Amino acid sequence: MFFGKGTGFAGGLIAAALLLGTTMAAPEEAGKKIKIGVVYDYTGPLAAGGSDLHALGTKIIIDYFNKKGGIEGYQIEPIYADAQSKPDIAINEAIRLIDQEKVDILLGFFSSAQCVPVAARVDQVKKFLWITTCISSAFLRTVT
Repeated sequence: MFFGKGTGFAGGLIAAALLLGTTMAAPEEAGKKIKIGVVYDYTGPLAAGGSDLHALGTKIIIDYFNKKGGIEGYQIEPIYADAQSKPDIAINEAIRLIDQEKVDILLGFFSSAQCVPVAARVDQVKKFLWITTCISSAFLRTVT
């Protein structure tokens, strides 16, 4: 599942919070947190190409909602990862965030070369994936 360019960040987080209400442990057991894996290119050529600005916007809005009390009472716990402008590292980071960090949602990614294989992996494990910058038709076929 993903949200496209037409969906605002806030709307996506609210939808994710509602979706997670059926998949997460009870709020008192989970500490009322949504763990979000945020994967962008903080280094490498894609960082300067705009990925770092997407990452900054994501951090600003997560901080904003956390200061407002979270979403539906859930605080957002972001776990940031650097894809280093390399598809294989983006995939490895996505897998690490899912398997080791136990994130509820993955978001970010800047390149279709990253999005297509990540979408396939996330779909296998039935996690929530939110990508706004991938435009490859192969990506869209993967998630529909």
